[in-house]
Amino acid sequence: MSKSEQTQRLFICFELPQQVKKMVAECQSNLRHVPVKVAWTRVENLHLTLKFLGDTKESFINKIENELQVIARGIGPIELVFDKLGAFPNLRQPRILWMGCSVIPANLAELAQQINQQLAVYGFSIEKKLFQPHLTLGRVKGGNLQMLREELAGFHVQKITFKARHLTLMRSELKASGAIYNSLAHIALKFKTVGE
Repeated sequence: MSKSEQTQRLFICFELPQQVKKMVAECQSNLRHVPVKVAWTRVENLHLTLKFLGDTKESFINKIENELQVIARGIGPIELVFDKLGAFPNLRQPRILWMGCSVIPANLAELAQQINQQLAVYGFSIEKKLFQPHLTLGRVKGGNLQMLREELAGFHVQKITFKARHLTLMRSELKASGAIYNSLAHIALKFKTVGE
């Protein structure tokens, strides 16, 4: 990369409808009584990340969008059901709290795999781990982790159903007050038509 070429911090995601964000926020609220310090994800920033690209050459942005257009033409809308809570790296050492899917739709797994493979040509790493769709609820900073583990294990999750119809190429700007997201492109998920 030339020294003068600018980069942008990018990721590919599904944006969430306001109603879904509201329901996820209610889940966050129901966990706030646990005596742990958590940096909760702001409601307006909730999304489902498909691939984090990181610092990306600006000259790649249109190429990435074109690749996503090709991928999205072979995959229709994806039905997602968020129905469980968990933590990364695991419940014994909860660092990131998340809401996820017990069942990963086959077309979502295919989409994630194609994004990985098609963008590798631009130098982006291929994820080795199985794609695990999740919404980041917050990052644990400390406190009574045993109580948190017990709460997560016994928490009743109200199912949230969401049909993803678009991919979004998103820019992330890190500020002292937190990340600010701006969408660069929306790409419709649609089945190929006859003759394509």
